[in-house]
Amino acid sequence: MRSHHGEGQEDGEGQATDSGWPSPEPESEVRDVERRIAACLATLPWSRTSPAPLPYVRRHLAEHAAAGGVLGDRLLPAEFLPYADAGRLRTVLTQAQPVGGTVLGLWRQVAHACRWEDPAANADALRFRLAVAGRSADRVAHPGSVWRPHWVQWPAERCEIVARHPGGLWSMDTAVLPHGQVVAVTGGEDGTVRVWDLITGDLVGEPLTGHSDIVRAVATALLPDGRVVVVTGSSDSAVRVWDLSTGEPLHELPAGALDQGVRQVATATVRDGRVLALISDSWRQEPVQAWDLTTGARAPDASGRHPSGVTALAAPRLPDGRTVLVTCCSADRAARVWDIADGRQIGGPRELTGETGTLYALATTRLRHGQPVAIVGADDGSVHLVDLTTGERTGRPMTGHNFTVDTADTAVLPDGRHVAVTAGGDGKLRVWDLATTQGLSAPVTSRTSGVRTVRTTVLSGERVVAVTGNEDGTVRLWDLAALASSSDDRWDSDADFGIRTVATAVLPTGRTVVLTGHGEQVRVWDLTSGALLNDLPAGHVSGISAITASTLPDGRVVAFVCSGFSPRVRLWDLTENRSAGTLDTQHPFGVQFLATAALPDGRAAVVTCGDGWVGAWDPLTGDLLAGPVPGSSLATATLPDGRPIAVVGGSDGTLNLLEPATLDPVADSLPAHSAAVDELRTARLPDGRIVAVSAGKDDCVRVHDLAGGRPVGACVPAPGGVLALATVTLPGPEGILLTVTGGADGRVRLWNTATGAAVGHPLATDGQVRALLGIEGEGASLVLLGGAGLACLEIGSAASHRVLGGSRAEGPATA
Repeated sequence: MRSHHGEGQEDGEGQATDSGWPSPEPESEVRDVERRIAACLATLPWSRTSPAPLPYVRRHLAEHAAAGGVLGDRLLPAEFLPYADAGRLRTVLTQAQPVGGTVLGLWRQVAHACRWEDPAANADALRFRLAVAGRSADRVAHPGSVWRPHWVQWPAERCEIVARHPGGLWSMDTAVLPHGQVVAVTGGEDGTVRVWDLITGDLVGEPLTGHSDIVRAVATALLPDGRVVVVTGSSDSAVRVWDLSTGEPLHELPAGALDQGVRQVATATVRDGRVLALISDSWRQEPVQAWDLTTGARAPDASGRHPSGVTALAAPRLPDGRTVLVTCCSADRAARVWDIADGRQIGGPRELTGETGTLYALATTRLRHGQPVAIVGADDGSVHLVDLTTGERTGRPMTGHNFTVDTADTAVLPDGRHVAVTAGGDGKLRVWDLATTQGLSAPVTSRTSGVRTVRTTVLSGERVVAVTGNEDGTVRLWDLAALASSSDDRWDSDADFGIRTVATAVLPTGRTVVLTGHGEQVRVWDLTSGALLNDLPAGHVSGISAITASTLPDGRVVAFVCSGFSPRVRLWDLTENRSAGTLDTQHPFGVQFLATAALPDGRAAVVTCGDGWVGAWDPLTGDLLAGPVPGSSLATATLPDGRPIAVVGGSDGTLNLLEPATLDPVADSLPAHSAAVDELRTARLPDGRIVAVSAGKDDCVRVHDLAGGRPVGACVPAPGGVLALATVTLPGPEGILLTVTGGADGRVRLWNTATGAAVGHPLATDGQVRALLGIEGEGASLVLLGGAGLACLEIGSAASHRVLGGSRAEGPATA
């Protein structure tokens, strides 16, 4: 299987390999090596007149510095890193310290997004990461920079993104290929299986295709002949076996039409040397199937029938040499042990009494003195240790997760401690000392995406890492020794996966503030400095889903806030910093969108959308003005003739133009998308036209003239969907309107709203982009970005130059 490294791996024409660099072998005097590299850097053309260093330098400087024992921030300056060959630099950093505050450590957090051919985009990604760490980004200035961090309030990550599975990740395992390459194997929502080098982040070979639905389970195994294989199970009920070294399919196992497809797959080596695949779903009571991975033949069932579907399985080896199957099922809090050879149950169910809930996470290991144990995680957030020889629970329950523990694995740290790593529905990664059943550090939150699976492995040397597969498709690397010896910051208390909504308000004093929904809290920030001004009192449930602010007819500046599953909209007087009452809407499952409109008679209307319908309300009396009418998203605007209008996106992909107080149609529906409208904004083009910018489930962004009812510009493709949408006007007499999009791939993109052409390069962040808002300041265009934290970004002059100069449009980039 060929490894795909970054483009441009040749040294370039006329570039000699003898360039006065240190030899690959370490010099006897480190200072001499430092002097020679520094002298070469000082004479490079890019440091004076040319924006880029020589190709040879870009590819090999890091290797020479590592060979000379001087790899570090001083000799690999920040301004050089956007040009570095990411694959080569990641390789020499394998033995480096965990991700931390050094510039090289911060670069590792953006290396997954670095492309050889686009150093400007690499520079902007690094600038953003430096700002997150509180470091100056000025040294990484690039003439092609589009994004300038104005201020950033963002939690520092403790992990490194290695790769990103397009379309979302559902399953993952790790393996070591015959030549020593450590890889992660991911199964995705797109039905593909992908193999990633955990050192360089490169995709190894082509994606493995054949499944027609989500790949929900993967498990790797080493066959007796030395081949490394992966077994994949899908919602299409197919089970496939692949050779990881060649990418060739070996078997398709006829597991039968399982009710909900294949949900659980494990592999096991039994006493006679055979390697088996163990297969089940999570709904039926049937035994766990066993298949010989060498021949593809069916073996005797590995278990008997269960009282309900199997939720987790593992196959450890006992001290007496037997390999057994451990299963959990949804009917009880029991871990059952089966003899794989004949499917007999060994002893009774290992019932965990005293708690309630279902077991979902399962991992096995041997403790320091050889005791085989199972680590099981339950839907009440607890984690338990079970002795597999006696069936007894040992130690106290390990508690700290707020929701279901979905996945677990074990590892041995370099200092000899045996640990378990667990993750689940609260997005938290926890490390537990199995000898004491104590947590080793504060929980680490995967702040913008839930963790679907966790596996541990050892990279070169003694670097023990946890590899997590997240819902947003990211494969993340966590250094376990570092996690076990330190705690995290205040952001870890937020388990809602980041900021979901952002709004602004202008106070009577003239100060502009930013309102964000973070968890169940509304925070108020100063737009100019980014300082946190206030936390509005709690009272919301299920996370803040929408915020808007408006000046009411009586002069009060009021924030309207709604939360996930609550029909209540809370009003907060920002002028006097006190509650201003509530609107008890009739949306039983909560309000997802809301907007305000100033009516011609001087009144105000609040328009809400949730549960597939829209209503209009009087904010002063709380009375329902109109509705319900169908709708899946909404925005408001004022037409050139002064009429207010509500634009409601439909589940059928149409845009409906309504009068805000009555919700009566004022024009024919506009066909915009082939599926439901997810996100909607209104804005004014330079020529005065009012447009609706919409994103749909058809993965497209479209623009429509609201007065003329016609499309504007080209359809903007949005692979993977749009989670956040905004518009912003560039400064200058042209007043060019840009559309800003963000999604699950963690990138923020700019588009010319009038033409649909991409502007500049995307900005890579570390997680899902959940909220965007454009602001026109004095001589600057700002974008508020909500994700793991909050950032205020200024769009640089390079964006204006690209629009006005007609430079090439860059399409969406993938990690």
